[in-house]
Amino acid sequence: MLVTRRRRLASLLALIALSAIGALTTLCFLPPKYPRIAWPDGKEFAFTIVDDTDKSTIENIKPVYDCLYELGILTTKTIWVLQTNEPNIPEGSSSHGQTLSDRDYRSFILELHNKGFEIASHGARGVSTKRFETEDAIGRFKQIIGHYPHTHINHGSNRENLYWGVSRLDFWPLRILYLLGGGERDYTGHIHGSEYWWGDVALRNIAYVRNLTYEDINTLKINPSMPYHNPRKPYVNWWFSSSNGSDAQAFNRLLSKKNVDRLEREKMLVYCIHPFCKRFCLRRFLEHNHKAFTGRFGFQKWLVCPCKRNSRLSERV
Repeated sequence: MLVTRRRRLASLLALIALSAIGALTTLCFLPPKYPRIAWPDGKEFAFTIVDDTDKSTIENIKPVYDCLYELGILTTKTIWVLQTNEPNIPEGSSSHGQTLSDRDYRSFILELHNKGFEIASHGARGVSTKRFETEDAIGRFKQIIGHYPHTHINHGSNRENLYWGVSRLDFWPLRILYLLGGGERDYTGHIHGSEYWWGDVALRNIAYVRNLTYEDINTLKINPSMPYHNPRKPYVNWWFSSSNGSDAQAFNRLLSKKNVDRLEREKMLVYCIHPFCKRFCLRRFLEHNHKAFTGRFGFQKWLVCPCKRNSRLSERV
């Protein structure tokens, strides 16, 4: 009897896995259902980066932004407003980093903003934050930057993350696989009545929220409907996806010559998530990617911060 039950469970899991693989295969290979985008000024494709603020300090990211500005690449810098308030988080954790509460860092961020970089939200702070502080942080963001954040990126395991964990997924076989794999589900930023709920604040003030991340360089091919509204997730106005550049290897693999050549042929878009704060990423970026941006990319790309890119795509909706 026990063996039979195990076999049935194994068959069920295999069926779920096959369903998930089939759905993902269909998603990856279906062509876009709309004409290719006409990017501004006759550009062949669009490229942008979001810099997660984890471990970010003036010392470890200023050289990168100096380089980006010199190259004319105006991307997105996410920030935290409040200092981390949990004493037990170890040094070097991704929940540490300078915030707008630091006067020198605040001046640096305002300088980036004045140069044309988008300043976006990575949450109130690097650890879980309850509603009243999240709402206060959004207000301080506007007071300092001059407007509410256009873009928000959920951070790590913060419990106030919007539709995070299993809630990122709508396709039920993937939800089951996620939970069977031990995936977390204790994220309640979108659940009314939770002490971490702030969905109504996000709906009023934030235009775009990042959801899924893919390995493919052509983000728009994988998710041709973005930015999109999901009625099952009503507290987010518009969702968008991204391509994985989470560390030095992923970043350089994503921007390989083969991938960039394909992106140019397909005349689409890469929306890369990459944390510039990590020292090995910083060194590799300066050593290997300066020439890539100025040489291999030539003058055929449209380099733009994500809020403008999302607005451009929204014109199709």
